[in-house]
Amino acid sequence: MRIVCASLVLTATLVVQIPSDAAGPRMAPVPENQRTDEQRSIAAKFASSGIPNAVATYLNHPALADHILPYEHYASSDSTLPPRHRALVGLRTAWLTRSNYLWAHRAAESRRVGFTNEDLGRVAQGPDAKGWDGFEAVVLRAADELHVDSFVSDATWQALSARYDTNQVVDLIDAV
Repeated sequence: MRIVCASLVLTATLVVQIPSDAAGPRMAPVPENQRTDEQRSIAAKFASSGIPNAVATYLNHPALADHILPYEHYASSDSTLPPRHRALVGLRTAWLTRSNYLWAHRAAESRRVGFTNEDLGRVAQGPDAKGWDGFEAVVLRAADELHVDSFVSDATWQALSARYDTNQVVDLIDAV
């Protein structure tokens, strides 16, 4: 039996990414000198997020920004996943979605938790690349399965569940 996994998908990176044939972002980030007091307050609260363009773009809709940015912070910085696994999932998802913006931010963040250039290259190659420990390959495979089919196979689920508690499995699914 397959366990179907649904996940909330953040679209901030899709809004701020610049398609190769576009002249610029579809929705411009709110410039600092044009922000309202409310927007400045939200920007200050999430300045440490490491995604200034996404934050500035969300400022176009302050009510949404005030609700979604705490979630983004949790998913990228405070989830129950170990920092290295969080980085693996974020990088692999950025690679699979071809998000240069996310890749750049996640790669910089991953270096802070010990990733090397070789690690980054292996993320692009995927879970079957030589050099991953067995569980890191499982984490990457879960990201691939969720990206391609929106579910985690029984074998991957069992491997995840053998090491992760329920909260960690949910955090991994949601991070993808």
